Amino acid sequence: PSSRVSRVVVYNRQDCCRGRINGAQVFINGRRCGTLHGAGRVHVVSCHGIHGNRVKIVNNHSYLTLCEVKVYGQRGGHSGWGGHGGWGGHSNQGGHYGSVSQLHLRNAHQSSIGWNGQPHRAIDGNIDGNYGRRSCTHSRFAGGHNNWWSASFPSSRVSRVVVYNRQDCCRGRINGAQVFINGRRCGTLHGAGRVHVVSCHGIHGNRVRIVNNHSYLTLCEVKVYGQRRY
Repeated sequence: PSSRVSRVVVYNRQDCCRGRINGAQVFINGRRCGTLHGAGRVHVVSCHGIHGNRVKIVNNHSYLTLCEVKVYGQRGGHSGWGGHGGWGGHSNQGGHYGSVSQLHLRNAHQSSIGWNGQPHRAIDGNIDGNYGRRSCTHSRFAGGHNNWWSASFPSSRVSRVVVYNRQDCCRGRINGAQVFINGRRCGTLHGAGRVHVVSCHGIHGNRVRIVNNHSYLTLCEVKVYGQRRY
């Protein structure tokens, strides 16, 4: 259906040949959203509300293999998204909003620190999932201790939160963790994958919080995307 597209999520092949996807481009009705970079399992390309009804992925330098493609957007031709403050140029929160982009996270904190897994590691720009390379957080306690991590960002309408999971071991610990923006729940992380994308549907706020009550909480990177208020 004709929609305003916020993002396209592409799942890459994992058994071999991961690098073939690097450089592929994503289009909505002929307008380019962006390019896939690297050889990761999940690629998220922001389309910033391009209106259309057809997605096209082009790879001119190698075989094109796609294991899944998901498109997120607002059906119909209206400019507002409705709910959680809307997604047009104005909202009931007041002020004007820019286009969807990655928001700068700062002031990271967590409920406890174990194995020197400092909270700032989740916002250091390094998505490496190997704990020994010092880019992942770690709570001191396992389940039953309200393990949480949080960080602040400029006041914005949040479209999604992307969480990068530990890869060298213990991947399943993240399953069931919940994501909140200023106390409002966006969603839950499911499974043991490397990258988890949680849609927040325009919730307005300035702080992200991730809670895991059933196991250790380890985060190798957290990214928040949204429209900043000006």
